[in-house]
Amino acid sequence: LSTYHIQRCLDAIGGSCSTFVKNYNIIHGSLEKAVELGMMVRNPCKGVTFPKDDTEQMRVLSKEEQQRFIEQLEGEYYRPMLLMYLYSGLRMGEGIPLTWDDIDLEKRTIRVNKKAIVCHDYTSHSAPQVVQDFCKTKSSKRMVVITAGLVEVLRVHKEEMIKRVEQSGEEWSESRLVFPNTRGNMVHNRNLQNSLYRIFAKCGIEGATMHTLRHTYATRCFEAGVDIKAISEQLGHANVKTTYNIYVHLLEDTKEKEIDKLEGIDRLLA
Repeated sequence: LSTYHIQRCLDAIGGSCSTFVKNYNIIHGSLEKAVELGMMVRNPCKGVTFPKDDTEQMRVLSKEEQQRFIEQLEGEYYRPMLLMYLYSGLRMGEGIPLTWDDIDLEKRTIRVNKKAIVCHDYTSHSAPQVVQDFCKTKSSKRMVVITAGLVEVLRVHKEEMIKRVEQSGEEWSESRLVFPNTRGNMVHNRNLQNSLYRIFAKCGIEGATMHTLRHTYATRCFEAGVDIKAISEQLGHANVKTTYNIYVHLLEDTKEKEIDKLEGIDRLLA
């Protein structure tokens, strides 16, 4: 076991800087015990490079970039799926295994109760994707309320999927994947990310990732004045404090605008 393999393993897990640190601490503690027991000469975790803090990495699409991105999605196979991420704030792994019985178009909800993760096997250089029926935290398992616009996107997408299934001579089932790949199987996160990066490049958007869509959704919510508790629940954060720590800069901007509303009583000072 080398520092290289540990680094690749931690990088592959993805997520926030805090997630990286939590996983690092578990591995580091285990290997430190192995050193104490004489099973290893040194702890290879000590050479691992930590990612930059999330606040420095956060990339949000401006409204103009968001419009360009949406326009560029026309004709793209993964258009409905990417719009779902942009207008729901779901994590990448939460959207991949969604089935139609997770979505209620009448109630405008998406039930998040599982996630797709990649299991890296460095001995065989393979990276199979599996579905876990539990989420990142207890709060990650949730009902996400979606906009009327996204409901319409999903409604049209469902009609097209039903038509495609019937044309193939198969029987439709609500347990089918909402966003299968072109072969009808679960899309691999690597292929989805590659498609996204290609689309970003075509519309001249730099420094953006899949997580940018989630940050953009949250930012639009704050800009629209959505309550922070509601945003936190939509995103599946463990608590409101997590949401506050990530988006504190947006809250500071909002606070100034809210205080400006006191202009009416400010006149009493004149």
